[in-house]
Amino acid sequence: MSLTTTSTEDRGIDFWRQLDIFSPTKFTKTITVIGAGAIGSYIVWLLAKMGCKDIVVYDFDKVENYNLPNQIYGPDDVGTKKVTALSRRIEVETGVKIKVYTKRFVQENLKGIVFVLTDTMSSRKEIWANSIRYQLNVDLLIETRMAAEGGKVYVIRPTMPKQIEAYEKTLHSDSESEESPCTLRAIAPTVATIAGIAVFSMINFVNNKPFANEIIISLSPPIILSKNF
Repeated sequence: MSLTTTSTEDRGIDFWRQLDIFSPTKFTKTITVIGAGAIGSYIVWLLAKMGCKDIVVYDFDKVENYNLPNQIYGPDDVGTKKVTALSRRIEVETGVKIKVYTKRFVQENLKGIVFVLTDTMSSRKEIWANSIRYQLNVDLLIETRMAAEGGKVYVIRPTMPKQIEAYEKTLHSDSESEESPCTLRAIAPTVATIAGIAVFSMINFVNNKPFANEIIISLSPPIILSKNF
């Protein structure tokens, strides 16, 4: 794969077909993505394809051969840090230069929109408690959970007590969680579906349109259920 990169303007990328849904020139928020695995890599790719430019990604892991069927990485990325490979691929395909950190996210001052896409419930709970809950600079949390044939998407305003209370009831222990870590059981269509729903939830929020706080997705049979807290 060629590493030659140019800006979206230099390449003549034209977003006119999406402008009535999402305008990248009007979107100025920082997006932080914690976890660049299956759903995380797809979400970053979708955001960059839409023209989002202020994207920050955290992940400490390397690309392995078993990641290739359900993540956006290719064979030439194996052995490379995921965020390094992701940064290269995103810039080549879209011209967007994402900011990456090759470390485990522990506690940072976050702002804007935050996607939490980690493998364990314990990491989600830690990130929520330390960096998102009641943080005035964080506009929206979007968190996903995945099994092989479905999953869940949570979309939470982290300063709204009712949403906080309801969301925290879903933060079970790792042993109680029904979802399998995405590194164990995942297939690309499930990953792409959950990533798409997560990103469109952000779009609805940005456009001041209604969005569900909890979305439950089954792909076999195909069913989508949603509710607000």
